[in-house]
Amino acid sequence: MPLAFPQLLPLPVEGSRYVVRWQSGPGPEVATPPVLPLAFEPHLYLRPEHQALQRFAGEQLTFYLEDQARQLTVAQLHVAADAAQGWGYSPWQAPFGAVQLVPELPAAVLRAFLEQVHAELATRGWTACVCAVTRLSTTRPVAPC
Repeated sequence: MPLAFPQLLPLPVEGSRYVVRWQSGPGPEVATPPVLPLAFEPHLYLRPEHQALQRFAGEQLTFYLEDQARQLTVAQLHVAADAAQGWGYSPWQAPFGAVQLVPELPAAVLRAFLEQVHAELATRGWTACVCAVTRLSTTRPVAPC
């Protein structure tokens, strides 16, 4: 049974219009569709159905950026973190990954979203530039994107 989204965090831009909804857990249990409908057609590798098929035993994190005014999910990011090796994959077993978003998303909102993701990864002892969540380092901090 999929996990419920335990965290809903407002972004400090444009009032309370945007919030980050995220969850973490083991393997495919995190492959939960967004609560609000997507404002875009997700890439195959970023669909919950594909994420649920992955055999990754480590921690996975799913982040959705919601536009409360439009009642739509406007960005998504999935990260599979292997703490033992210090690597993060976005998403796991895909030829590409990282953030998928609507083209009209303001740059300040995207930056705030990425900073929120970075902050959550940092609480787990990871530091990364989430503009390219492909290599997470536990030994040295990386400047924000």
